[in-house]
Amino acid sequence: PCGAMPPAAPSDSVLIGDLPLGITDEDVRRLFSQYGTVLRGRALPAKPNSKASALVKFATLEEAQWVVDNLNGNIAEGLNTPITVRLTHGPPAVAVAALAAAAAGGKGDRSE
Repeated sequence: PCGAMPPAAPSDSVLIGDLPLGITDEDVRRLFSQYGTVLRGRALPAKPNSKASALVKFATLEEAQWVVDNLNGNIAEGLNTPITVRLTHGPPAVAVAALAAAAAGGKGDRSE
């Protein structure tokens, strides 16, 4: 159909959840540069009663995929608790909105 958009392809950015509260952009870049070339790392504001999250852009999709495959559900070097990691799909703004919804405990439902 005309106007239908194809599904967004995976990007070279990952959403990382279950990070310690108070984590900074610099902490994010330092922690994840151990696992690939970090082009951008940003700590996202934590919602009340939840852990912090971050959005990290790697140099390649392969690096981002490696981080997802190897760190999701595991403890990254320099942290004390397991983290969640997933590839983003589409533009970074969409990824941030999806992460914010997940951090709030929502499933993307916009019925509020």
